[in-house]
Amino acid sequence: MKVQFSSDALAQPDAFRHLTSMAWMFLDGRHHWVIEDLKGVKSSRWLADEGPFNHRLFGEFADKAARRTHRADLLVSPIHPGGSCIDKDDNWHVSADLAAGALLAPLLIIVENAKCDGAFLRRVMLRVGERRLKRHLGDDGFERLKGRWSSPLGDGEWLAVRHGGGSTTGTQVELAAEVGLIATRRILVLVDSDYAGPNAKLGPTASNVKKVCDELKASQPRLQLHIRILTKREVENYIPREALRQYNTRGFARWEQLAEQDRDFADLKEIFNDKLWRVFSDDAHSKHFHNRSLRERAGGDGSELDAIVADLVAFL
Repeated sequence: MKVQFSSDALAQPDAFRHLTSMAWMFLDGRHHWVIEDLKGVKSSRWLADEGPFNHRLFGEFADKAARRTHRADLLVSPIHPGGSCIDKDDNWHVSADLAAGALLAPLLIIVENAKCDGAFLRRVMLRVGERRLKRHLGDDGFERLKGRWSSPLGDGEWLAVRHGGGSTTGTQVELAAEVGLIATRRILVLVDSDYAGPNAKLGPTASNVKKVCDELKASQPRLQLHIRILTKREVENYIPREALRQYNTRGFARWEQLAEQDRDFADLKEIFNDKLWRVFSDDAHSKHFHNRSLRERAGGDGSELDAIVADLVAFL
């Protein structure tokens, strides 16, 4: 998120430790510091109260942050009862204590099956999304995310993947929105379409989740919630060609007999087996999951995968 410290918060001693916590998150690349008044930040009581090391580090980083032009997603205000409010210019003010807690929480990604869909997302983000993530997080931030993101459940710092339980995915979205702290909870939802063909209707799970998301966004307009429904049947339909061949040659022979369009909507778990999802997380198949092969299998030069990457980066 893009975050700005108000001048009042920079002068309130009770807020200082929370501002410091957020400043470290800016340095780690987890969020972006928006600075309109650099002189005000560098002469603030907060920065003066920091030790010599932090004073120099935060001051140098503030110089860099002030050169960027962003509109803040939220303005950190002094600690006060109520925690948050919206001003006449639609700026969102969040008290320092609540803002620090909210920003510390990772982006929540809800999927139908964390083992399968979470592993798919990890492959896409770290291969197709590498360049964009590096621009957003910096090289060091990307390497840190890559090193920590070894599980389909995410890295636990930048993002956390939650198992939706198939047909109960909509309920998981509702529960996540309910506990969202002052609407700062960032929620992405990724679901299979379960399309049986190019002109088929959405499957019941995707239809229900879409309905839930639409209703939540209508009732909570400031809730940061976004849903992405896959254009192919399910994540297995995005597995690169050579990974399918290596996994099961007999199933691959059946798959090759399908028309190209049918491959996007065939139930690959029936053609190969129910364990096909393991291809995403098995290191033995890792060499087949590179940017080019993922884009080729996705079709459209990988534009859908780029859209998934953009969804996630926008919420980090």
